[in-house]
Amino acid sequence: MGQPLKKLAVEAPPVTLEKRAFARNMRVNGTLPGKLIDYDRHESIRAVATDVSRNGLGIMVDKVLQPGQVLTMVMSGKNLSFKVIHTYPHLTRVGHFICGLELMDRSDNLESIFAANGCLL
Repeated sequence: MGQPLKKLAVEAPPVTLEKRAFARNMRVNGTLPGKLIDYDRHESIRAVATDVSRNGLGIMVDKVLQPGQVLTMVMSGKNLSFKVIHTYPHLTRVGHFICGLELMDRSDNLESIFAANGCLL
């Protein structure tokens, strides 16, 4: 028979405090507490919220958002700025994408904002 296979040591990257926020996302009812805008492109972004953490937001959209792109959520009395961290094609919905957004002002708490606006399950 052949040589025994060598075991490869695969190490996961260390979890930083910033990445930990995305590890405990809360479920949402799909609605956003405001309108999502790309001011650089002068367009509104149609999005469904998929999950939220203190400083991160998962959304499903029908267009590709580029990593580094800045979006603003316009709410009554407050605007929140987000940076697109990643975009992946949706596994089952053709033409849709799952995006991870990071809150640019870390002093805000998205979980509290979503809870106050009735957007959590």
